[in-house]
Amino acid sequence: MAQICNKVENLDETQLEDKAAMAKAATAAILGAMSDCYKAAECLHANHTVGPQRVYLHSASAKLDGAITALMRNRDILGSAEPQIEMLEWLQNLDYDRLYGEGVRGKLISASSTQWSRLVDINRTRGYLGVADQLIDGVKELRRAVDVLAESLQESTGISTNEAPASLSALLAAISDFAVFAQMVAYVNRLTPLDPVWTKEALSVASLRG
Repeated sequence: MAQICNKVENLDETQLEDKAAMAKAATAAILGAMSDCYKAAECLHANHTVGPQRVYLHSASAKLDGAITALMRNRDILGSAEPQIEMLEWLQNLDYDRLYGEGVRGKLISASSTQWSRLVDINRTRGYLGVADQLIDGVKELRRAVDVLAESLQESTGISTNEAPASLSALLAAISDFAVFAQMVAYVNRLTPLDPVWTKEALSVASLRG
């Protein structure tokens, strides 16, 4: 929620720079961790020995730890300033149904009504800080899934594709859920702050004129 949060709050230049650096670090760490997870999954399906899989998973876990730290720092910065009322009202009044339809048709977001509903509910009830909390929780869930899979391989000597543990499925599901939610957060954040085009009032006015 970088662009919108920068408008929602009165952050000074140092805070803005710090927040941007934390967001960049978190993004790089998460992408790196996901890459490690997929490499571990590929090794598992290829029936390689568990050594490489563990290396990838431990690397992913460490990167996710770093991402959590960066996201929590980012969240602290967001919580340190007073929000602007007009921005909060604008977020409340966005036409989320129209945004979802346009996003899916434009292939800007995945067609997951469940994940979209979750984002809308958070935006309306908990605001941008709630979105920040959800992103942190999502990365923590990824790390838990990574650690569970790593633990399930501790005593293994090799696993075939047909014997892949349920923990691998849980990890890939966690990656998918987080990726879809984060994509939706980024999509909403690309809106120009305070732009009335995507508000419900804008649609009502357009209907009257039509």
